[in-house]
Amino acid sequence: MFLSSNKFKFTSLCLFVGASLFADEQVSNSVNELSPVEVTAMRFSDSLYESPVNATNITAEQISDSNLSSTAQVLNRYSDVYIRNMGGGSFLGQPSMRGFGVNSQSRVLVLLDGQRLNNIDIAGINWGQIQVNDIDNIEVLYGAQTATYGNYAESGIIKITTKKWGKNGGTFGATYGEYGEYSFYGTANYSTDDYYVSAGANYFHDSGYFANSLNWNKSATISAGLKLDTKNELGLYVNVGNMFISWPGYINATTSEELKKLYPNNLYHNEQDRVDYLTVSTSWENKTAFGEGSAHLGLNIRDKDVDWIGDRIVNSTLWTVSFDPKYRVYCGSEDESYVEGGLDFYFDQLDIHAGQGSWSPPYSTDINRITLSPWAGAKAQLDDTFSLIGSVRYEGVINDVQSNVSSGYAPYKVDDNEVVNGLAAQIGVNAKLNEHWNVYARFDQIYHYPSIDERYSIWGYGSSYTVDLDPEHGQNYEIGTNFSKGGFTFNASLFYTHLNDEIAYDGTIYSNKNIGDTNRYGSQVRLGYNYEKLFGAFTSWAFVDAKYASGPYEDEKVAIIPDITSKSGVWVRPIEYVMVELNFIWNSSQYKEGYTDLGQPTDKIPENYSLDLMVNVYPCDYARIFFGVSNLTNHMNCSYASTYLDYMSGQSMTSWYVEAGRTIRCGVEFKF
Repeated sequence: MFLSSNKFKFTSLCLFVGASLFADEQVSNSVNELSPVEVTAMRFSDSLYESPVNATNITAEQISDSNLSSTAQVLNRYSDVYIRNMGGGSFLGQPSMRGFGVNSQSRVLVLLDGQRLNNIDIAGINWGQIQVNDIDNIEVLYGAQTATYGNYAESGIIKITTKKWGKNGGTFGATYGEYGEYSFYGTANYSTDDYYVSAGANYFHDSGYFANSLNWNKSATISAGLKLDTKNELGLYVNVGNMFISWPGYINATTSEELKKLYPNNLYHNEQDRVDYLTVSTSWENKTAFGEGSAHLGLNIRDKDVDWIGDRIVNSTLWTVSFDPKYRVYCGSEDESYVEGGLDFYFDQLDIHAGQGSWSPPYSTDINRITLSPWAGAKAQLDDTFSLIGSVRYEGVINDVQSNVSSGYAPYKVDDNEVVNGLAAQIGVNAKLNEHWNVYARFDQIYHYPSIDERYSIWGYGSSYTVDLDPEHGQNYEIGTNFSKGGFTFNASLFYTHLNDEIAYDGTIYSNKNIGDTNRYGSQVRLGYNYEKLFGAFTSWAFVDAKYASGPYEDEKVAIIPDITSKSGVWVRPIEYVMVELNFIWNSSQYKEGYTDLGQPTDKIPENYSLDLMVNVYPCDYARIFFGVSNLTNHMNCSYASTYLDYMSGQSMTSWYVEAGRTIRCGVEFKF
């Protein structure tokens, strides 16, 4: 493992030691900070009421008061992102929005300080490398953004921004919970008018609600910034760590009623992951009277050993280098119109090596992928109310894949070069009725080229190239409104998305294929109210009807998509130094994935819900004591299940991936 080298260990040790000398809660006042009513739908910060987009901003204060341990948990509670957890661990979860199912992790773009966290293989987002106490803001943009952000942004974007300029001082704390959960964390910050530097370290351990579900994560972060002058600022973010995940597996049951009898035991344990990671992001920000620009140069390295219990070890090493220079030039009076453009560049290198398995041969796969995407956008302010906003992107991809299976399995030997390209576009009209209210309409021309795993099926059997696979393309139509005044917030949108040649996994051929056209009709509604610092409440509902529009499954539902997802919460301060918060998450039933047939089985995954309680006590300005209970009702939840034909019995079986029941945790935090 390259990340286990002595040099890497020494670097990691230096970062941990340096982080331990400090500790902070940083209150960001950088010009790059997003307020709750700002969005970056066009790559630069704009008012939500001047943008044709539905968005959510989750602040650092909201994240801190949540007492949650991972970004995936925060998104699942406070946004309209549906998190599908197939392992039960805190740092696991496949994000989905706007009605996408099994391959949703490559349909939602996740950015950390401009660095893409989406992997080109089947691996999900590594939420463990993000320290929640280091997050300044999470921005969620719903709906197609491929024209502005590229291939992975087919159904939306999650943009995570870390804390930068802030107060001098530090924060350190610890948590303790049921099932072997405990954690320690500390952050520190020092800044002047000209520069800042901060450091943080985190250790999290959780034995898991189920047997064989141990997971732990160790990470350290260093960030720094320098103002070169009044117009230019440089930034650096470095995150390094390692983690262990033991997947508890699934429960085999023919029906959901049988599953309830077997829950929570009888899980089939077959995998353990050991992951080393390093993320580096450097940034340049420029702002003048006539325009603003930025660029991120990033490096993301992941080295993973997968232990298929009793079978074999698979090692994969992924390097991603990214670069995204962009600039906006203001036009017209009061900078209300602009033109902008930029270039998104990615170089991905993936090496996979697998030993001999009990039923599959050893193999090695080397993959290089280059993505080059120039884009341009503009806004024309027509009058005091109406504006037109649009963008266009060319997406070009070069794949170079070589794979060898040593036992002579000819279908799995690949030596392939491929060039894929396409266009995406967006146009929207926005009516800013006043400073607190807008209505909008938009159209998106969507383009999505297959991920490496979709194209070459590297998920465990060696790379294969059995069928041609066309990129997805289609159209998205949306209308919506955003309103905020007097403590009230309201957002609503209606959308229709049509996709041609949608890609889905077919278990009968062990690879992905174009399943035909699909239609998605849906809506989102969010309503919230905050009364000063005494009381607050919100409710959020997302509805979607996803069906096949052509092919052998025409008019049937697309699997692994709940028709309704809902998040609601209320918080109150009965006395000045106590805050109590109650949240309810509910997802309707959904069809299981069919490995033997993409058509729908009769049995569904039952509805799932969780009632969560949080209590924060602030005895003084420098301390916080907190207590939380997740899944108060101890309800059995399951967000993924697949049906297959059992070759031993000849019976149709289902693998159910269940989630944790009721868990309790508490903690303490100090500031200085």
